[in-house]
Amino acid sequence: MKNYYKVTFTRHPVDRLVSAYRNKFGEIETFQKRYGVKIVEKFRPKSEPRTGLGNDVTFSEFIEYLTDMKDLPRTKWDEHWSPMVNLCQPCNIHYDGIGEYQVRKFNLKKIKKKSQKKSQKFF
Repeated sequence: MKNYYKVTFTRHPVDRLVSAYRNKFGEIETFQKRYGVKIVEKFRPKSEPRTGLGNDVTFSEFIEYLTDMKDLPRTKWDEHWSPMVNLCQPCNIHYDGIGEYQVRKFNLKKIKKKSQKKSQKFF
């Protein structure tokens, strides 16, 4: 790996959580069933309505769920809301560049230019 110019891109943590919530609980039935039903059961007052399908998780309930998980090892968290440090392992891989997802086109141009100066393959 030392012959490569290593980069990773990340998003703001709140952006990642909002995106995961919208996608997983708004569109993907398997996530709704796997996580949503349990989240609603645990964090919604019994007097409030529920669909029983997990497709009605509110963002507040999702955040309560994540807060409730705080004592679990982060490796047990789903990758869509696990901290980036668990996914890209910056302590094990020494990245030459870190870019922001929101401005990735600009970052890619700068990073590619730097990697060419060092005569490294872009990875």
